[in-house]
Amino acid sequence: MVGPLEGRFLELTVTPPEDYPKVAPEIKFRSKINAEFVDKSGLVQASAIATLSAWKHSFRITDALAEIKSKCDGLPPSVKQPEEGETF
Repeated sequence: MVGPLEGRFLELTVTPPEDYPKVAPEIKFRSKINAEFVDKSGLVQASAIATLSAWKHSFRITDALAEIKSKCDGLPPSVKQPEEGETF
């Protein structure tokens, strides 16, 4: 990671639905972060992640995770982040 989350370990859970890979997985942060694409419970909002919102059978979970990492890297330094180790 770069930006305000640089050097942090972030924990996520990925839950594929029963009909995966036809349907996108649910991705949720366990580590608390302050980002517009993550709701108050840590759930990544699929509508904010192109890979998840336009999910196709050929997509992989790693594609979605790479896009989430890119969004995390782009968080402005001015956005205050919770202390490392805080969880949802």
